[in-house]
Amino acid sequence: MQPKLVVDQHIHLQPVTEADAPALFQLVDQNRVNLDTWLPWVGDIESVADELGFLKYAQQQMANQELWMATIWDDHQLVGTIDVHNIDDLNRTGEVGYWLDEAFRGRGVMHRALAAIEQYAASELELDQLSIIAAHENVASQQVALKAGYRAVETVSGVTSVSHQPQDATRYQKQLGGM
Repeated sequence: MQPKLVVDQHIHLQPVTEADAPALFQLVDQNRVNLDTWLPWVGDIESVADELGFLKYAQQQMANQELWMATIWDDHQLVGTIDVHNIDDLNRTGEVGYWLDEAFRGRGVMHRALAAIEQYAASELELDQLSIIAAHENVASQQVALKAGYRAVETVSGVTSVSHQPQDATRYQKQLGGM
């Protein structure tokens, strides 16, 4: 099992395990209406068994070094997840995905978690660049990217979904050199 990443005195990231399934399902279920607006996979997670199936898949992806995924904890409370997916070893790139419990938004939790995962991606995954793809309507996710120093590089058509409808998005990128 990989060690947790301590972000600060309150926040840490813990690589996902199968044992996280009940707590993650509960958190997704509590935030279902909001998450379902932005994340197409939410409708596929209807039970702890569904979450467990996803975590098994994620762990296989992690073993293949195609994904790194962690739960986000704030003062010992599970509050969301963050990951680096679509890891391309040849080009040394990856994409960041994240979601956070509504009750913890606006507190800088995701900004701090993102900074930690950037450091991890540079030092442990040996990536040079990360991307975030945010739907044009998802202002909160755009703000996370911009606050962290990502720059908008292109509009991509129909790659995200808003309320289960294809949506254009902006790809934000950040070079990780010097981390």
